[in-house]
Amino acid sequence: MRASLLSMIRGLARGHGGAGRTDPESAGPDGRAEWRISFPSPLYDRLAGFLTGTDLENGCYMTADLYSSRAVSDMSVRTLILPEPGSWNEQTRGSLDPSSAYLNRAVTAAEEAGACLVFVHTHPSSDMPPEFSGMDRDTNAVFFRDVSALLGGRPLGSMVMSRAGMNAVVSHGGRDHRVSRIGVVGRTLEQAGGEQGRAAPGGRYERQEAMLGPAVQGRIRRLDACVVGAGGVGSAVAVQLARLGAGRIRLMDPDVLEESNVHRLHGSSMRQVGEPKVEVVKRHLESFSEARVDAVRGDVCDERHKEAALDADVLVCCTDSMKSRDRLNEMALERYRPLIDVGCNVVAGRRFESTIYSQLVTPATACLWCTGQIDGLRLADEFLTEDQKKEKERQGYYEPGQPSTVTLTTWAACLAADKLLGLLGLYGGRETASYVDVTGEFCMHRTPPIKKGCLCEKFRF
Repeated sequence: MRASLLSMIRGLARGHGGAGRTDPESAGPDGRAEWRISFPSPLYDRLAGFLTGTDLENGCYMTADLYSSRAVSDMSVRTLILPEPGSWNEQTRGSLDPSSAYLNRAVTAAEEAGACLVFVHTHPSSDMPPEFSGMDRDTNAVFFRDVSALLGGRPLGSMVMSRAGMNAVVSHGGRDHRVSRIGVVGRTLEQAGGEQGRAAPGGRYERQEAMLGPAVQGRIRRLDACVVGAGGVGSAVAVQLARLGAGRIRLMDPDVLEESNVHRLHGSSMRQVGEPKVEVVKRHLESFSEARVDAVRGDVCDERHKEAALDADVLVCCTDSMKSRDRLNEMALERYRPLIDVGCNVVAGRRFESTIYSQLVTPATACLWCTGQIDGLRLADEFLTEDQKKEKERQGYYEPGQPSTVTLTTWAACLAADKLLGLLGLYGGRETASYVDVTGEFCMHRTPPIKKGCLCEKFRF
């Protein structure tokens, strides 16, 4: 029983409704359309191990931070509040009754953290579906009613897990809302609950699916990816995502196409100089793919555009801005969004050097500060005024830009696309960083360690 239940809960599931007042079409706060519950894989592994440690019904409380946009309300689980001796009034194969002391301890922890509270329990019997029973619905109603007042009306969650799947509901504003997705983010973006969205046999992805398999192809079709930076690397990444069959691609970039961009930016031409890069790439993708493409002309460091990126499943950083990298690195760790960072570095002069790399950042892997991909000195330079930059450039301490070719930017995009396939399960999460020294004929695939004392420690569990 334990092995099969553990296998079931190690992934991403679709909600199935179930709580007494749940409306399958209900929205989140202020009409938002989707509710999610997200876990970092180290924390979820701990939860899974605890829940499957007994043949009886089992459960625990969890705290979660709430992040909301117009499209998504996301509860990011931060801590487990595991039961202590005496935490259950009753615990059998068919029932689980938390004590008042356990509930009080959980409410106090949530209040001190300013967080939401979620209760998760199992249905261990083989004939129990991943649905809330009549007793569960009655218990949810009391839990939501009484605890909501104690926590100032914050959203509350309830989850049930069985061998057949999982289900979750969130209560907010006097209504219950179906949780459409429960996410577990680590070296892979795991998914369970069926392989919806497979390409039809014999369709345009027939030869690709023969290599990737129907499971990975189905995940690609359901993928919602945000590509930050629509230049040489970003346009090439977007083209590959579209040709792989991604369901939705969000493009984010504040700049317009310049003459010097045309030789590298896929889908561009001289007659489009002066147009927003995101619009140029969007039109190109729509000319050959079925993907839904959204163009966001803006900077991910601007709070007005941050949520558009976070509504996606995966972030791909294709910008040469250290400010953008730093912001995306933090977003990936804090909000449990996998980040694929990719870039090129070219030094032209007496000794020509050229390197490309791609790195996956999740709560379970090293961040960009850990591996040195964020350069603190370059980050500080980006906060200088234009006059200060010119003075540093005159002194030889500031580099305004670097050379590049379409061969390098497209090669870098291939590394990023390959990293994405690994995230979706093709390689089992074995590698998290790739580095190619083009001029030195050196290639490395490795899993870099999380650096002790790094700034990212505050996001670790």
